[in-house]
Amino acid sequence: MVATIARRSGLDDEKTLVTDKKLQLLLIHICVGVLAACSPIPAGDISNFEDLGAPRADQDLSRTADMGSEALGEDGVSAAPMHDSDCMSDADCRSPMWCSDDGRCVDTSQGSIVPIVMDGATRAGVAGFDLVPEHFELWHDRASPDCPNNRVGYFDGRLDVPKPTEPCADAFDDLDGDGLFNAVWLGGPDLDRPALGVEDDNPPQGRVVIFTRDELVIVLLSLDLYALDRGRLDLLTRQLSDRLGLPQRAFVVHTTGNRSGPDAVGLSGPSWRRTVQDPLEDESQHPLQGLDGLMELPMASGIHSAWWGDFVRRTDAAIRRATQMRKMVNLRQAFAQLPIRRAKFGGETNSDEQADSDGVKADETPLDRWRARRWPFVRDENIPSKLDDTVRVIALDSVQTGSPYILLAGWGGAPALSKETNKLSADYPGRIRQRLETLHPGSTVVWLTSAAADTHVVDSRVFIPDVDADGQLLDPSGEITDDPL
Repeated sequence: MVATIARRSGLDDEKTLVTDKKLQLLLIHICVGVLAACSPIPAGDISNFEDLGAPRADQDLSRTADMGSEALGEDGVSAAPMHDSDCMSDADCRSPMWCSDDGRCVDTSQGSIVPIVMDGATRAGVAGFDLVPEHFELWHDRASPDCPNNRVGYFDGRLDVPKPTEPCADAFDDLDGDGLFNAVWLGGPDLDRPALGVEDDNPPQGRVVIFTRDELVIVLLSLDLYALDRGRLDLLTRQLSDRLGLPQRAFVVHTTGNRSGPDAVGLSGPSWRRTVQDPLEDESQHPLQGLDGLMELPMASGIHSAWWGDFVRRTDAAIRRATQMRKMVNLRQAFAQLPIRRAKFGGETNSDEQADSDGVKADETPLDRWRARRWPFVRDENIPSKLDDTVRVIALDSVQTGSPYILLAGWGGAPALSKETNKLSADYPGRIRQRLETLHPGSTVVWLTSAAADTHVVDSRVFIPDVDADGQLLDPSGEITDDPL
């Protein structure tokens, strides 16, 4: 991997690290306490939630070719090979065939890779894989007091100008010499955020859990990504279906909401401004002057095409490993409350309230002040600010050993602590996974961010109470307390 380029002050990195560590210790403490109080889950049917947009029961899309992604011959019939032949990607093979690592179309239509055991027992297997692209180009952020129009953490350069003459325009390392910026764009609600490197000790990952009971198979994917759109989700499950011989309805895909993983939707890539003008030129001279909002629209997909192909192959391999690692399990569940205090908004937003004594509209409104305050644990810029204050844990214990084999842990705070570093990272869920797996040797932790608003985030603006070495909450005087806020 290309060496990471340093761009933050040591103080900023230290603040983010301290906040990150405190949150890790706090949630680990709660998760460990929850595990001790877990109650068994009675046996019942294993089923996935109904997707109202999913195929009907009488439809079987797991073996249907996507004609829109196949090359057509002169007779209008797909030109994709129907036999064991050369291929570069799954799109080169007719469904249900897929492209193997040695470049051959492989047919798995004969059945599932999952052996059926008809004994009524619940089995689960787990595996993980890396989400970091193998190759991508880095860039140089020239944001500084001398370049006020250059945004910190955002690419303010041209995608086709590796070494701009403008001293305030961002540059990039054109490693392949094609003159274009081959970046990995970070997912999230913002554009123009290419990765500056990788958080080596906490890279974004995917985790696979496969559940089986008799003929029923469910595959749960948890990905350190911001989101997957419906089209990309359908493409992923269809490709995995073809490769593994499982129906598309067997796959349940979860993203953690991570702002530091690769863009998997396509709407977090470069803006139009990065290609149609010099980024820092005089706006008044631009032909679209007055329509500046158009310049901030997505210009091209933020999905790294080579990364997507690797992602599908890595997911396939992880599911196969998880299938081989299945064990009979018993389930326990528990909940714990976080001491979150909701910030109430009491200001008015009418024009009189927002005006200074001289009648001139104030620069800062009550809503601005409410949003700027320090929030405990998590913040939400939306009114009425509905926050998640519950940590949830499900332990899948090995029947043979009685110890946790798989831990499903989650909370509703969207990960954004690592966003400001512009590094590919798993954010705080990755740290919690690592710590819990250390505390429970032989276990694998899967993080599931619970349903919450997209603005319900954990970032550098939240307040995390101090904790001691055992993860117990401390008040400002350093004494152990249950209510540090």
